[in-house]
Formats: sequence, structure tokens, C-alpha cells
Amino acid sequence: SVNPPLSYSDSFFAATVELLGVISTLPFIFIYLAWFLHCATLAHRATSMANRVIYLAAGSMVTTQSFIHIGVNLGLLPITGLSMPLLGTGGSAFIAFTIIVTMVERLSMLEDEKRLDESDFSSSPSLENA
Repeated sequence: SVNPPLSYSDSFFAATVELLGVISTLPFIFIYLAWFLHCATLAHRATSMANRVIYLAAGSMVTTQSFIHIGVNLGLLPITGLSMPLLGTGGSAFIAFTIIVTMVERLSMLEDEKRLDESDFSSSPSLENA
């Protein structure tokens, strides 16, 4: 008898497929792809090369690790011991990925604030002159 994989181990994706089915796990794949596209968009809008590198590294790291995890669980790649980013257990990995996501979003907010401060509002019509 084959036992289903443990959801709290390094087989998060396999356990999810076992419990929910293949179609129900497609949102996980799309979420990781959306995260990469979000980071790529932020990198495209970034004002400095350092910020571009941070965005692309964060997006690539989370997405690559998730696809390696999925590949291992499908038997396409050798066993690596990587957990599913932000979903699988692994205390230090979860903390690290939470810090990465927080750092990307905070950096994005700072860049947006900087863009707003640098924009020229003096050319827009004033309400006082109306």
C-alpha cells in the first residue's frame, strides 16, 4: 500500500495534489508566476540598478524554488529538500521568504513615494485659481 505524502514535509505539492486534485493546484502555479511577473514589472519601473537586481533576484528565487519543488514532487528532478516557498513548513525558509516579500513590497512603496515627490504638481491647475 502506498501512503500519501505528508503535507508538512518537503512534499507539500504532492500532498496537495493528492488531496485536491491536479486542477485545484493550478492556482499555486499561477500565483508563483504572478509573483515573478510582479517583480519583473517592479524591476522595469525601478529607478536604480540596485533595486532592479533586488526585484529580479527576489522574483527569480521564489519562483525557481517553487518550480524545483514541483519538479521534485512530480519525479522530474532529483530530491533536493527544498520546501514550497511561503506554503510548506520549514521555519527558517518561511521566515526568509516572508522577509523577501516584505522587502520587495516596502521597496516598491518607497519608490512610489519618491516618484510622487519628484513629480511636478506646479504645472497642474490650482483649485485656488478657479
